Amino acid sequence: MRSEALPHGRTPVGNSTLDHAAVLLFALLSVVYFAQAGFTAAQAPFWMDEILTLWTARLPDVASIWSALVHGAEFTPALYDCFIHVLQQIGINSAFGLRLPSIVAIYVAAVATGAIAYRHAGVAPAALAAGVVLSSGLFGYAVQARPYAMVTAAFACALALYDQRQHLSNRRLAAIASLLALAIGLHFYALLLALGLGLLELLRAGKEGRAPSWRVLGAIALSGCSILLWLPILIAASAYSHGDVSAPGYYARPVLSGLFSTYAMLLGPLIVPLVGLFVATMSSPREKGEMRVTALVIGAAPLGVFLFALLVSHSYAERYALAGGIGIALLFASLVQQLGKQAATVSVVLIALLILATPWRSAGEVGKGDRLEALALVASVRDSLPIVTGSGLRFFEISENSPAGAHITFLDTPGPPSGDPTNTHQVLRWKAIDPRLRVESVTAFLCRTPAFYLFAQPNGGGADALPGWLAGRADFAAPPADHASLTLARAHRCPDRMTGKR
Repeated sequence: MRSEALPHGRTPVGNSTLDHAAVLLFALLSVVYFAQAGFTAAQAPFWMDEILTLWTARLPDVASIWSALVHGAEFTPALYDCFIHVLQQIGINSAFGLRLPSIVAIYVAAVATGAIAYRHAGVAPAALAAGVVLSSGLFGYAVQARPYAMVTAAFACALALYDQRQHLSNRRLAAIASLLALAIGLHFYALLLALGLGLLELLRAGKEGRAPSWRVLGAIALSGCSILLWLPILIAASAYSHGDVSAPGYYARPVLSGLFSTYAMLLGPLIVPLVGLFVATMSSPREKGEMRVTALVIGAAPLGVFLFALLVSHSYAERYALAGGIGIALLFASLVQQLGKQAATVSVVLIALLILATPWRSAGEVGKGDRLEALALVASVRDSLPIVTGSGLRFFEISENSPAGAHITFLDTPGPPSGDPTNTHQVLRWKAIDPRLRVESVTAFLCRTPAFYLFAQPNGGGADALPGWLAGRADFAAPPADHASLTLARAHRCPDRMTGKR
């Protein structure tokens, strides 16, 4: 058996044969990951948030993109939109091409996580940690043209650089600050990840009985200051989102079930081997090294984001806390390390199981069947009657993904939106940005359009007040409650434009 000392003074447990097997299995898992992610990215239609990015990025220049973001095109800094803009300018417009950076980003996050585990536990646990990243719920964000995967990769790389504390030169600190600033430039919530890294330094210093490194904390603080570059967009986004989060049916209200669902998403089937490892290590001497501390702090990222949402932003979604997946992967490596001589064997077995479990890997938002149902239904229309909807979610998705999108119109109903107004507000903001969008007042539309198709999708289609408003103002069959429908509707006489009464 061959072993070599690790930078942290540890000796990896296992033998070269098992280490080689772990590396080969991870290579196979990598091939499966890229094949599955590439196929999904090429085939899946864009979902609403991706479309907001694509429409923003299609604006003619950076100034137009900045202006659109200040006017609520979406609630992110401009960096990712400008990146997609550059891709489109050089001719990359396919779904696969636009999603490929996210696929690569999650793989980079996996390799960076594996690098951390290798320094503490050796080859086989490192291969396991990297494999867990590829097999976790992060996969669902590897196949999206959104900034979340790149945020995760930037943070994972910063964490890997920080983990080599004995080599923290000024150049390395500058790289950490740059990576964290990059993450913040991709998404505002990444500022919390920078704070999390600062917390990790404080906890590690306390555990090691030393003073915190002010050089490290200074680099992190410097990266946090980069949010000032995006302050006009942040202020505008906060103002616009205030009208959404106060609604009683707001979809991203921070509730405990949302926090639990984040961990359920990140773990998925991985919960079974993780519980098994906890049980198997109950009688083993507890691993108290740096990797366990890192795993627990980073794994608690969803909790930190949830508390921030509860106390400050009042908006929480699982995609804001994907870095928790890195902590979970490191926890796997830490637990198998605790098994001592069996660490490499268990790592090999678990990586093999990850490969076998790939058919059950979730594609997340882009894999939802209700979107495919809606697009197929709209594509079945063969005449030229207009199609109308009150679902902002489906308006964006049908407009972008379906050849029949040229026939769909969003109708804005009078009065305050009921339930969750988020998507309706987003449509109206985009109408102000691009007046060519087919968005109309329902009263004006009915006055000039006697017959039309009403699209409705009660389950999965998002908030939609239009069918209820049209009842009594147009003749149509009640939409079914369990699936998408297109219903021929005929308007009554023109309603009063001011009151909405006939």
